[in-house]
Amino acid sequence: AVVSTQSTGEFGGFPNALREALLGSQGQEFYEYQLADDQVGLELVVEPWIEGLWEPLKHTLTPTQPSLSLDPAFLTKLANLNIDKSVSKSKRMFDHELAECDFEHVFPHGVDKMLLPFKDGELERGEVVDKRCLVEESEVTKETWEIEVKCGEKYGPGDSFGVLCQNGEQEVWDLINRLKLREVAHRQYNLTPDPSVKPRLLPKHVLLQCSPYYALKYTLDIRSLPKKALLSYLVECCEDERDEDCLRYLASKEGSEDLNTMVYSRSLTLIELLSLFPSCTPSFCALLQHLPRLTPRYYSVSRVSAHGVKFVFNRVTCRAEGELAEVRGVCSSWMRELQIGDHVWLYRRKNANFKPDVGAPVVMIGAGTGVSPFLGFLDYLAKSDTKTRAVLITGNRYKKLDSIYGEEFSGYHSDGTLES
Repeated sequence: AVVSTQSTGEFGGFPNALREALLGSQGQEFYEYQLADDQVGLELVVEPWIEGLWEPLKHTLTPTQPSLSLDPAFLTKLANLNIDKSVSKSKRMFDHELAECDFEHVFPHGVDKMLLPFKDGELERGEVVDKRCLVEESEVTKETWEIEVKCGEKYGPGDSFGVLCQNGEQEVWDLINRLKLREVAHRQYNLTPDPSVKPRLLPKHVLLQCSPYYALKYTLDIRSLPKKALLSYLVECCEDERDEDCLRYLASKEGSEDLNTMVYSRSLTLIELLSLFPSCTPSFCALLQHLPRLTPRYYSVSRVSAHGVKFVFNRVTCRAEGELAEVRGVCSSWMRELQIGDHVWLYRRKNANFKPDVGAPVVMIGAGTGVSPFLGFLDYLAKSDTKTRAVLITGNRYKKLDSIYGEEFSGYHSDGTLES
């Protein structure tokens, strides 16, 4: 991208020539190209241009994993197959119009209107008031965190809640770049359902007004394994015949085994799948109908605090580093980076049966973070005037390394709340 004052007899002559030379040398334009001079008004063009430069520049300079390639043995096999090319085109569910303005709504706009599974309370904004690492990550242990959230909802022992998470920033921008949507990443898309599609068939999580960034960041599960319907659609988006044949084969019944080997068993993300087929560029609106919603993640209350609730989570590893780069959990990676004062959106989850029953003997069984809800049980039983026999059975791989709440449980054993 170039912004320049007039330096030749022709307005923008030199920067235009430089831009064409860079593009001709396989340079890639990562930001909107603009020209300005004193007559146009530098403050009207240059200053907004500079202000908007830093985010695209940051994401462009951040290294991403190398592109994947198809196995030569698979390509040889593919060349000898008689692939049926008479597959019918997928049905488009939405038409779209690109508005002249940016999408100005902020999270959780639209998300709170979706069907939230097991919802038993209002969606509310909680504030992170405390956070601590309970177990450090090592070769034999998972990283475990405790977060305390201030909220208005009154929770009790055994309660659980859903947390609205969001996709990783780098992953979202990698996909935006791959889809060639950087220049319109924040522009508003106005969607209109195709009248020939029955309303019950329309995906409920698609917002009829959104931007590519908002949808990919907050509403779509961009980590979901691609279904065959998506692969069939991607066939239509290829310019290269080899890419087209490969995707058509993988979407077929005959290609199921290779699909499992190449994609599912390797847990390929969408951006990794697209890197296998360089000529494939799907449209944003089509991805809206093919990608599932980004679902809430559920956590149990480990302790009721004066401010709200505490809960525990492990930082999840979805795919260990090996042939491909390591992939961490969407929600656990996001929550790990939360700071004191940040906000999370949560709601109470229906959970009628997992409650302590005062007076009735209780045996609690849990390993790892699964033991955390029972701390709330014991808090509750300790405050009751009725004696309740309570036994806790728990386990860890390495007691000295990954045990959580050991001191608290020992305290309840000492005061008689916990028998063993």
